[in-house]
Amino acid sequence: MSIGKTVLILGDSWSQGEINTNENGKYVSHSGINQYLLDDGYKIENRGGLGESNHWALSQFESYSGSPDFVLWFQTDINRDYFENTFLDRLKETRSIKSLFKNHIIDTYTKMNYLAEQKNTTVYVIGGVSPVLEDELHQFKNLKCAIHCIINLIRPDIHLNFYDRFAHQSWFTNLIELVKSEPLWTDDDITRLKSEWLTMQSGADKFYQTMMKDKEYFWPDGYHPNRTGHKIIYNKIKTILENE
Repeated sequence: MSIGKTVLILGDSWSQGEINTNENGKYVSHSGINQYLLDDGYKIENRGGLGESNHWALSQFESYSGSPDFVLWFQTDINRDYFENTFLDRLKETRSIKSLFKNHIIDTYTKMNYLAEQKNTTVYVIGGVSPVLEDELHQFKNLKCAIHCIINLIRPDIHLNFYDRFAHQSWFTNLIELVKSEPLWTDDDITRLKSEWLTMQSGADKFYQTMMKDKEYFWPDGYHPNRTGHKIIYNKIKTILENE
């Protein structure tokens, strides 16, 4: 029975529901999965927020003193955890954008798993803005993949992966130019990084084009699942919760 069970929700704007805009900016026009779970008898504790990062999700989970029956984490992209200088410093260590992304999300999974273990619970990971890196998630006993990628779930004809999605901060959009400005990088380094970046950018363009053109599931703002899209998310999550 779902009556009285508490669901803690962590994440960014994809955890908040259908997003609309007006002259004052973005606002939630329907709370999506939150409302559907409430209608189904669950109690909801939502600690996500518009534009928030995975670091934010970790901090909110760490500070949460309740005892939720279920924890849902809408994973977002790793760029939100970085500023330009810190990203470039890490890139000097990894020598690869994809390796940096992979190392960072594994580190995030490690921290989330530790918190879940300390709180004696399981975190169900949902690939929102960023698809779940499933091959790495399997090693964490307190984390389970609930939805690999929301876009792929809603639109099975789309095949986005973890490296296809990142925030378009101006510094990341101009990453190769930033790298060129530092003497540390050789021409071969820059060629290799540019090839990685272009491949990732191609996937990201597919991500944006899919949502901007899909008025059934990703409008009114063309960037987030709407209430219809959230109903698909809810149906998937409901099946998982009812079988736990």
